[in-house]
Amino acid sequence: MLRRESTYTGTTQTLVTTAETVIATLTGISTERAGQKLTFRGHAVITPGTAATAIQIRVRLGTVAGAEVGTSVAEELSTAVGSDEHRDVFVEDSTGVEFGSRTYVMTAQQVAATGNASVLVAGFECEISP
Repeated sequence: MLRRESTYTGTTQTLVTTAETVIATLTGISTERAGQKLTFRGHAVITPGTAATAIQIRVRLGTVAGAEVGTSVAEELSTAVGSDEHRDVFVEDSTGVEFGSRTYVMTAQQVAATGNASVLVAGFECEISP
C-alpha cells in the first residue's frame, strides 16, 4: 500500500542572505523493507532579497547539514527581485535498508543575495512505495 506523509506551513519564514535554511520538515518517515522508494515533492513561494540571482531548493536527511537526497540546481529568478518566485523540488531516494524513523527537511538558499528573502508558504510530502 502506498503511504504518504506531508506538511505545510503558511507562516512567513526568513532566509538570511545566502544561508541555507530549513523551510519544511517531515518526521517519522519509515520503511517496511529494504528497497522501498521514497518520492519527495515540495513547493515554496519565496520573495527574494536584494541582489539575489537564483534560488536553490534541496531535500536533506535530518538537518540542514545532512546528506542531500538527489541533486539540486540553483534556478535563476524568473521575476524582478521583490516579486514572488514559485519553486518546486522532486527527488527520489531508494533505500538500501529498512529503517524505523527518519527526518527529512526541505531547504532553500538564495544565490548572491545581500538582502533577506521571505518564504511565504512551503509544502513538502513523501510517498513511500509499497
